[in-house]
Amino acid sequence: MRKTTAWAVLLALLSLFTACSAPPSPSPTPSASTPVISGFLYADGQLTAIDDPENAEFWESELETLAGFGLPALLGVWAEDWNGEFVLQLPATLAEFQTLTGHGEGAQGVTLCDSSTGEQSIEAQARIYINPEPLELTHAYAGPLLLHELVHAASCSPQMKGPGWIKEGVAESITTEKYPDQSEPLLAVVKAYKQDNEVTALPGESGYENLALSWFAVQAAIKELGREPAYELLYKLADTSTPSEERLSELFGYYKRAFELMS
Repeated sequence: MRKTTAWAVLLALLSLFTACSAPPSPSPTPSASTPVISGFLYADGQLTAIDDPENAEFWESELETLAGFGLPALLGVWAEDWNGEFVLQLPATLAEFQTLTGHGEGAQGVTLCDSSTGEQSIEAQARIYINPEPLELTHAYAGPLLLHELVHAASCSPQMKGPGWIKEGVAESITTEKYPDQSEPLLAVVKAYKQDNEVTALPGESGYENLALSWFAVQAAIKELGREPAYELLYKLADTSTPSEERLSELFGYYKRAFELMS
């Protein structure tokens, strides 16, 4: 899930996309009583419009860009159990967004996932909801937002019981692989944090600052272990309610060392 902050608005004015993230909290599953919202079904590499979505050409183009990244290979183990499908839903109003997700105006995007069924019906798919309020219909805004949420959708991370910082840090790390400019505001926040703080624990699970620190911790693990081994380890730790304290301590060591060496 991504959230907006005053910091994000400031950076947006500087033409830098920023987004604040916190691990998804339990949210209501859409039911028959919730609004019917337009959007797209992505399945078998094809897009199907649902209920005449507004700005359909823009979103279709963004989703085609996303598909062009070679998603299974890009996501690796984080898409291991993904059936290759998701629904992008575009609520027309903030009220509809809140009804569907249980999240307020600060969230740019929210992913909900039902891992209890492997059925191929629309009702069973992971769903990405986009908040219409802060939305900028630009590739610089929508592209990174969609990719970040897709990592959550493909891994069904809202159902994972492990540390939230891992899920958010990995989603942002994969996003910066394809959108390198997104690393600039994240690194700026980490450097600002270092001016007044030391690293004494792994990152927290809410706020833009913690998103930046989570991203930095994942980057540190990748530097030490390599991309695929790092993502595999992080997936295992995120996918359990009792992650290995030894491995978390190892990750903390990488994180602390990278933080101290950062100029």
